[in-house]
Amino acid sequence: MQVIKPIFNALSHPQFLEGCLGANTQNSNESLNQFIWKVCPKVSGCGPLITQIAAHDAAMIFNDGQMSRLKVLRRLGIKPGANAVPAHFEADLSRIKQSEKRFKNNTIEARKAKRRERLRKANKKKEGDVYGLLG
Repeated sequence: MQVIKPIFNALSHPQFLEGCLGANTQNSNESLNQFIWKVCPKVSGCGPLITQIAAHDAAMIFNDGQMSRLKVLRRLGIKPGANAVPAHFEADLSRIKQSEKRFKNNTIEARKAKRRERLRKANKKKEGDVYGLLG
């Protein structure tokens, strides 16, 4: 929480939010910013207040997942509907599974790359030994 607080404060600062109105902002591939721009697209022409709410919402989801929205609703005295809880739970579960799959694929690719590099070096050494015998 201490690490993200300065970032959150900077993203919700009125001067920053006013600069966002013209779509002159950071790359949407950055994790936290990506959540903000999903809620409040740069091209939608949202004002500073809507962008600030989007930044709050994005920080919540980024840190605690979709279920955190339901906590906010409850604190506001709003009872989430019967479908809201399973839908938010499934969204969090899906995000976790997708993240695990990406991690697994990255580790599989890394192992394959290491294996290819070892084979390449072994073949190069073997070829060097063969050419050394001929010369």
